[in-house]
Amino acid sequence: VGHSAAGDTIGVAPGADWIAAVAIDVPGTSLFEAFQWAADPDGDPNTVTDLPDVINNSWGIPNIGCDRIFWRLIDNVEALGIVTIFAAGNEGPSVSSLRNPANRADDSLTNFAVGATWRDSAIVYQYSSRGPSNCDNVSIKPNVVAPGVAIRSSKPNGAYGYLNGTSMAAPHVSG
Repeated sequence: VGHSAAGDTIGVAPGADWIAAVAIDVPGTSLFEAFQWAADPDGDPNTVTDLPDVINNSWGIPNIGCDRIFWRLIDNVEALGIVTIFAAGNEGPSVSSLRNPANRADDSLTNFAVGATWRDSAIVYQYSSRGPSNCDNVSIKPNVVAPGVAIRSSKPNGAYGYLNGTSMAAPHVSG
């Protein structure tokens, strides 16, 4: 969300509220439970003011094509009005190289995928995954591109550094 305690501003949404779930590549975690928590962060089903406006997803599973394993949980949070944004993946420049679920092509908004451009130009980053979606071989994916190269970002232990990839581009759109 872009604002440190020391007053250093990074990112595109300084001052926004932020919640996070560690649910990828960590033993004992569950992506399904993370989405369930996002649908009711305070544990009170009678409140809706605690729902996030957007879930930024900097993850995807390569080489599983259009498997529908994640679609119901994404549809459920979107039915609550939560926008889901997905980093397209860094498997470019091959065509139809988006990871699942960013490759989903039901309509132009579901599983909204973000590709990466160079920071100061509209040139697509060479590693940014590209479309069309391999789900139907015609749908335009990613849906949009945003700066994703040499993006100043926070790092562990209070440090800052420059990172590349669609995981750097997707937060620009989520913000």
